[in-house]
Amino acid sequence: MMHRTDVTTSDERQLSLPLTPLRNRDFLSNHWLEHRLPLEPEWQEEQANAESALKRLVSLWQVERERVSLYGDEAGLEEKFIQPVFEILGWKLKYQAYLDRREPDYALFVNDNSLDGALQAGRKSPDFWSHASVVADAKAWHISLDRPMRVGSKREYPPEQIEWYINRSLCDYGILTNGRLWRLVPRVLGPSKPRFQTYLELDLPALLEGILPSEGALDLGPTTEQLETFFCFYLLFSPVGFVSVDDRKPLVTRAVEGSSEYSLGVGEELKDRVFEALRLCIDGFVKHEKNGLDPETGLNECQEHSFIFLYRLLFILYAEDRGLLPYRINQTYTKNRSLARHRDEVAVRLDQFSAKLRPDYDADSTALWDDLNDLFDLIDRGHRRYGVQAYNGGLFDLEAESFLSRMVLPDPYLARVLDQLGRAPQPGRPDLGLFRVDYRDLAIQQLGSVYEGLLELIPKYAEKDVRVYRSSSSKN
Repeated sequence: MMHRTDVTTSDERQLSLPLTPLRNRDFLSNHWLEHRLPLEPEWQEEQANAESALKRLVSLWQVERERVSLYGDEAGLEEKFIQPVFEILGWKLKYQAYLDRREPDYALFVNDNSLDGALQAGRKSPDFWSHASVVADAKAWHISLDRPMRVGSKREYPPEQIEWYINRSLCDYGILTNGRLWRLVPRVLGPSKPRFQTYLELDLPALLEGILPSEGALDLGPTTEQLETFFCFYLLFSPVGFVSVDDRKPLVTRAVEGSSEYSLGVGEELKDRVFEALRLCIDGFVKHEKNGLDPETGLNECQEHSFIFLYRLLFILYAEDRGLLPYRINQTYTKNRSLARHRDEVAVRLDQFSAKLRPDYDADSTALWDDLNDLFDLIDRGHRRYGVQAYNGGLFDLEAESFLSRMVLPDPYLARVLDQLGRAPQPGRPDLGLFRVDYRDLAIQQLGSVYEGLLELIPKYAEKDVRVYRSSSSKN
């Protein structure tokens, strides 16, 4: 999941991230988790400690797996499972801390010195929390972390409760868990980050169950993907993520900053690629003879409708990565209709063509275009089987958009348009190649900026091939 070896493997691994027990909800950049975290020094420095912790957790789970759902109350589950997990991760903890007349279950400390400082300050002293790195709250196994619950005459909502603890303690992070789900929650939300829905979460039993050998099977240990998923959890949920070593910022801080920088950076990188996608659209429409377009007089018309076509694609890419369309949710949509399946297949095929391992797309084929029109119609009308609600904004109305219903973009051009939108280089590291753009990481304002940039372009017809140079100042 983490190491990038080649394009095919990278794409397959990026697709697998949301399907692993690790769930990133608007907190960090998926790109940072997959490709940057393995480059941080802790990834190598802490491997032995992480593997040791994983072995201890597997042993704990073998003992407690049949009991966790039977403890009933929080106290029994905390004593036998939740507290041992915190200790295996390396936390020094104070159980039943005090905070403004309430008692969060745990104050977590990176080392004994921090714990001693808090204890010396006193449980009810405001200075107590200046020594803690994380405030944590536990629920019973059967309690949902996303549904309100009744406690006596009061109504409690777990995300709101951990938010209250984080804000009052001034800890930068909180951990909310019911023993099954372990959720890292930031106090400070970035721009457009939704309240109660911004966190990194691991389904710990799902990971551990995948490692346990089935009856009669050989004990082969965790797979590479399972190890990497656990490394990510260990590095960001243990004290390792919250300490400064050799003047390095804490890893969690680097994760947040790196995710923000990647999101902003890939927005600029993507802008250049969208500009190239516009050029490819116009060129493809004009050069496809069956369209019957005059390159001298039809450029403005091509540009106008290429804008609409590209905006459709950007809308779908954003909606699929954000879960607004049922990619990875509805299997029929994912396998038979999604745009994402094309972007990944196209990336692999174009790389193989560049390496002279397979031929280019057939110049006369319009299979991609026909398939995309079916997708546009599906989104416009909606379909219960695919789990798609009708989009009534008019953007995908093929009857209203007569140019795009009459014209065709052949596969060699359309494949490259999809690839320009689907991948981008890592900011500052073009030597690493192209990575799948995660539109979930882009703010809607960034997409708006990209589209505004398109409107400023004026197409010109050249009878001969020309090379375009852009100064760095032109990007600002």
